[in-house]
Amino acid sequence: AKLRELNLQGCKGEGLQYILQNCAMMRSLNLGFMAVSNIHCQLIGGNMFHLRSLVLRSTEVTDDGLYEIGLGCKKLEQVFLENCKKIGAQV
Repeated sequence: AKLRELNLQGCKGEGLQYILQNCAMMRSLNLGFMAVSNIHCQLIGGNMFHLRSLVLRSTEVTDDGLYEIGLGCKKLEQVFLENCKKIGAQV
């Protein structure tokens, strides 16, 4: 799909994996207040190579998830992580 911007803030997330696997041209993605898992982060890092802006505020994203995103999203310029309590948390 040629989708470039998507705002799913606060959505339930059904079908999210499909979007993350099939929207490789995405430039801006807002997943704020959603149930974002490390699997979702792997899909973002593995498929969204053109991503420039990513909103993950108030999600359960972890350091490992951010690492996965960073592996593939080399064009990423902005990441919003406000209120992500699992980032930097001691396990």
